[in-house]
Amino acid sequence: MLQSMLEAGVHFGHQSRRWNPKMAPYIYEEKNGIHILDVVQTIGELEKARTAFKSAKNVIFVGTRPAIAPLIEQVATKTGSNYVNTRWVGGLLTNWTTMTMCLEKLGRLDAQLETATPKKGFTKKDILSLTRERERLEKFFGGLRNLKTLPDLVVIVGQPNEPNDDSARSVAFILDQLTKD
Repeated sequence: MLQSMLEAGVHFGHQSRRWNPKMAPYIYEEKNGIHILDVVQTIGELEKARTAFKSAKNVIFVGTRPAIAPLIEQVATKTGSNYVNTRWVGGLLTNWTTMTMCLEKLGRLDAQLETATPKKGFTKKDILSLTRERERLEKFFGGLRNLKTLPDLVVIVGQPNEPNDDSARSVAFILDQLTKD
């Protein structure tokens, strides 16, 4: 595992001038203005994260950077989890009643658009406005369709204190290890 982590570039941190002091225990050395992370500690922390992931039943993956958004969707779909990969909607966790109403509305719009035809009394303008509303809700809540209750675990990808979160290959490796059986 150590060799594959090095090949994926997980050991590269951020520029030494942009570091978070809370990361000091995990930094092995500084080389050419970039922090090199202690891979042995990273393996231990990854095992802790994997244990937490395995014990959680309801998980949301969050990654809004354009480079990793497709990866977030792919991993969440593979594991049967929910995801947010466009923009974090304020109140998603703290205003749960409103969020459930938005998710229910998205479901209702889907059902309504399946049967919406001019023969059933819908004008083209009505269908277009319903389609636009569904697309807007789909953009923000599409990855949360299966979310019925508050999540047990939120996996945030792309925070500045992660190992080499600028590299999609590194993020893919970490997510693969996290979700591996």
